[in-house]
Amino acid sequence: MKLKCSVYRGGTSRGLMFNEADLPKDKQLWANIFKGAIDCVNQNAVDGLGGSISSTNKVCVIKQTNNKNYDIEWEFYQVGVMKDSVDNKGTCGNLIAAVAAYAINEKLFSFDSRASNVCIRIFNTNIKKIIEVRTKLKNGEFAEIGDEIMQGVSSTCSLANVFIKDAGGEQTGEKYPLGKISDFNGIRATLLDLINPFLYVNGLDFDLDFSKNYDEFSKDLSLERLNNLRDFYTIKLGFAEDESKLSENQAIPKIAAIFKSDNKEEFDIGIRVLSLRNLHKSSPASGLYNLAVAALEGGTLANELSGLKMIENGIQDVRIKHFLGVVSVSVEIKNGKIIGVGLKRSARRIMDGFIYIKEI
Repeated sequence: MKLKCSVYRGGTSRGLMFNEADLPKDKQLWANIFKGAIDCVNQNAVDGLGGSISSTNKVCVIKQTNNKNYDIEWEFYQVGVMKDSVDNKGTCGNLIAAVAAYAINEKLFSFDSRASNVCIRIFNTNIKKIIEVRTKLKNGEFAEIGDEIMQGVSSTCSLANVFIKDAGGEQTGEKYPLGKISDFNGIRATLLDLINPFLYVNGLDFDLDFSKNYDEFSKDLSLERLNNLRDFYTIKLGFAEDESKLSENQAIPKIAAIFKSDNKEEFDIGIRVLSLRNLHKSSPASGLYNLAVAALEGGTLANELSGLKMIENGIQDVRIKHFLGVVSVSVEIKNGKIIGVGLKRSARRIMDGFIYIKEI
């Protein structure tokens, strides 16, 4: 099967971009197409365009729309790593910028191509939310090149402002479906459902050392304890019926160990994330959104560790440190309540063309 396809980097993730109009009308065929395009069953994805980590095994389907409230529709799919699976229950905060770039470059909505800036409103069907991306244009296309630095990307780039309003309860119906603190076998945790549900635990409760580099940290046997805890909460939240069904939902909730800052001048709180049961080399954007909000709201584990106090009105930045550096997340506050959360992301078009899918 031959299909039009583009490959984009968005933030610290990479994804395949498909225009829905180019895909078969029978959506039941899509899962096999995406698995074949990624080659998810092979560790090195040598027969496809994926990779060996969750950040590279992602697919976005973009659809033109006549809806007056937003410019395009986008559905996200997480494809497995060495696993025959496709999951669209969550979304990807990093690839939002890439979706905006693709829609601009493919002229999937109406905008002034002579302008220097554009605002695109994206309706993400996974979480039923409108996401606003404000970015620069160059010669009528998404402006990739710039002087900005984004942690986890080696080249300088142009940053887009991604902002999500009134987020919370996308997957469970509640922002804190288990309360601000829950306890299982003496392990205190905060589970926050904002964009994607994230479970945060104190890394010290698992004897994890924040100072270790990625390779050292990935060898810690306590990571399997984190995955087991994540499995417990997956069933508790109803994302899996029982242990036999856990393999069908590895995407959400994700689990992260968080750490008190040892250098308040540099960062407010530290994070180490497991995604699809493997250690993440930075953090999913949704993990950063969730943690920034939890770090400001009293009564959460993250707030205890960060020690931050929420301002009454305005934009408050929360600095989060992951393996690749420090990311600043902007939180919009009005009358002591959080009404939006934003992050600067970049994107780059890697290739356009056709992908040849193995027989399905």
